[in-house]
Amino acid sequence: MGHLQETTTTPPFTVGVVFVRGILSGLRARHIDCDEWPRGANIEPELLLDDRARFTLQQIATLLRLLIEKRDDEGLGMFSRPLTVGSFALQVRGAIGVSSLEVAIRRMAHVFKLRPLSEMRGNAIPWTRLTEHAGLPPGRATR
Repeated sequence: MGHLQETTTTPPFTVGVVFVRGILSGLRARHIDCDEWPRGANIEPELLLDDRARFTLQQIATLLRLLIEKRDDEGLGMFSRPLTVGSFALQVRGAIGVSSLEVAIRRMAHVFKLRPLSEMRGNAIPWTRLTEHAGLPPGRATR
């Protein structure tokens, strides 16, 4: 006798259109036509106008890869100058294993050249305020 095997398919994980709009926001702020990029990820540009639209992680990953590779900008147009491919990974590596979030932010800000180190005096970063609510050991995000 044959054995019936039940197969189930799990629907793909999806993200809302607002995420794709955010990805494209830096380019749009620079008045760069964004219609071609979503098409390369099998996203019809018209769907970006539909607040109910959702996209698979594969589509999002493809869109990010296309934008970063073709524009050579890991910052997706959100910074004053492009972040060349590999620069973000280098910045993150420089912040891994530091003693506090403040030190990590200082290192990344220095590499991004967001503020000169001479403006980062004392225990505060001028444009933000950090408050530690729990004395977690370095490298731990949760208890």
